[in-house]
Formats: sequence, structure tokens, C-alpha cells
Amino acid sequence: MKNLRLLTLISILAVPTIAFTQSLSIEEKAVKNTIVEGYIKGVFLKGDPELIKEYWHKDCDIIYFEPTSKTLIKGSAVNHFVDVFQKKPGPFNEDISYEFREIHISGYGAIVVVEIYNKDKSKQIYTDYLCLYKFEDNWKIVAKTFFSFPK
Repeated sequence: MKNLRLLTLISILAVPTIAFTQSLSIEEKAVKNTIVEGYIKGVFLKGDPELIKEYWHKDCDIIYFEPTSKTLIKGSAVNHFVDVFQKKPGPFNEDISYEFREIHISGYGAIVVVEIYNKDKSKQIYTDYLCLYKFEDNWKIVAKTFFSFPK
């Protein structure tokens, strides 16, 4: 009887944990999809302004640290990328590969660290730090900082 109660208690406690893990897995897939579609494909592989508009929030900032002058340069990511790809259509760099280094999700917020490499992964090009929020329709990138490796 004691064993049955203990087993019942463990089962009751395990159900929310399993549901939470499954929910987190669904959200992690959705976050990864946003990064792959909106950033990897939207910027690097296709240079597609429509993907950028879909997966980046219109008020998203990209923040660049200028190491020589030790200053921050901030601007609208969407405007920047859309402008670049409207002036010069096509992919930014098709010869890349990528790897998710870290994904941390809390409720409707997420932080993703993604590393961009050349095609054969022999050289790293960028480490990107992307912040996302979940909106009614989708996860969207809301801020981006990065480190650019020396060429």
C-alpha cells in the first residue's frame, strides 16, 4: 500500500514536469525556426527582405561595438537589412554553416547564441546574440549584438 501511494505521488508530480518539458521543446523548435528562417535564410542564404520583415520585429535594434573607437553603433535591423537587399538583391553569404550554441527560454522571452562559420566549419565568422519575444503570431527577433571574428 505504501509503495502504491508513493508511485501515485511520483506519477502526479511527474505529469506537470513532462508537460512543461514538451511545451519547452515546442517553443525551442519555434525559436530555432525563427532564427533559421529570419536570420540564416533571410540574411545569409537568400537575402530576402520579406523573411526579415516576417521574423524580425519592426523596432528591432542591431547594436555594433566599434572596437577601435570603443563606441556603440545602434540602428534599425529591419531597415538596415531591407535596404541592403533592396539595393543589392541576393544572399549576403551562401557559403556558411551555423550552430546553435545556447537557447534559453523563459515564458515569452528567449536568448539565442548562434555561431556562423564558413561552409566547412574551418573558420568562425560571427557569434550572434539574439533576443526574441513571443508575439501573438510568432517569435520575433527584437535585438541583435554580435562579435565579428578577424578575417
